[in-house]
Amino acid sequence: MPVPTPPQPLRPADRLALAGLSIPDELAPLDPKAELVTRDLAITASESTPDQRADLLRRARALPQQPRTDPAPATPPHEQYLPGLGGALLRMAANRNLRWMSVARLLHTTRGLYVAASTIGGIGHDRVPLSLPLLADFSALLDVPLATLTALAGLVPETDSLPPRVHPPHPATPDIAALLPELARLTADQVRELAASAGLRVR
Repeated sequence: MPVPTPPQPLRPADRLALAGLSIPDELAPLDPKAELVTRDLAITASESTPDQRADLLRRARALPQQPRTDPAPATPPHEQYLPGLGGALLRMAANRNLRWMSVARLLHTTRGLYVAASTIGGIGHDRVPLSLPLLADFSALLDVPLATLTALAGLVPETDSLPPRVHPPHPATPDIAALLPELARLTADQVRELAASAGLRVR
């Protein structure tokens, strides 16, 4: 049986995101084109066994990071957030090569939250208020301590106006959260090869 991974300290890129600071190229995802295959692999991995997910994580960590051939792309205007925790949550997601739709899909898979990509964008732009359930959702997906997020958020409602979660938290969530930063340092081809080596199907 795989041994549960203990909580990790905040990653350097996440500390910068929470401080509202820009991310240097060396901490940015290596290949923006890997976003969709990263999302697919994370969703597919959620359907595998704990032993298979542990093997996938070991394989991902063993892959070498290839040299960056292009500078990290500029942040598009719609992802330029005002200071605040909502924007920091989405900057931390972007550190994992996840944009709005991918965040929405993975929150649905891991936490049962079924919302549109525009709702995710609204969190970053302070159009969707934060709540304890929403902070718990992001805490689980990003592997960032909930206590850290609640301390930064201050007083937030204990309920929210978002749709009810359609299923309870997925037991694979901690494994997916640990896998995402590893995938962010790989190219799209490496992620596909990783999936194939583990017998998992992605696009």
